[in-house]
Parts: sequence; structure tokens; C-alpha cells
Amino acid sequence: MSALSASAGTRGSRVRSDCFVTITSSDEGGRHLDIKSKVESMYGGFIRQSINDMLDFYDLEHVVVELEDQG
Repeated sequence: MSALSASAGTRGSRVRSDCFVTITSSDEGGRHLDIKSKVESMYGGFIRQSINDMLDFYDLEHVVVELEDQG
């Protein structure tokens, strides 16, 4: 399987209350979450749980998820 990638959302210093997410599939390696968020110290656990819940729902095991959140 070749790697597939998809992105959605908005980003930038002037964007508020939204995020930008990129998901890239792979053949192995499990799940890797790369989260850049101004509110990670307060909501990081919830963000990670939400991402993992969606990955479970779609049965995605070998992916890299990059999330940029401006808070």
C-alpha cells in the first residue's frame, strides 16, 4: 500500500476556534500523533482521546496525525 494523505481545516495566526489536520497512512508503525496547540496543557488529553476515538471508529491503525490548533 502506498502512503495516502489528506488534510482539512483552516490555519494561520488570525484563525481562531478551528484547527488544521493532516492524516497520512502507512503500512506499519502504529499511530503517531503530532499535536501543536496553544491549549494543549489544558485540553491535550481530550484532544488525543478524540483523535484516537475517530481512528478507532474508522479502524485506522498505522497513521500519522498532525494537528495544528490555535485555541
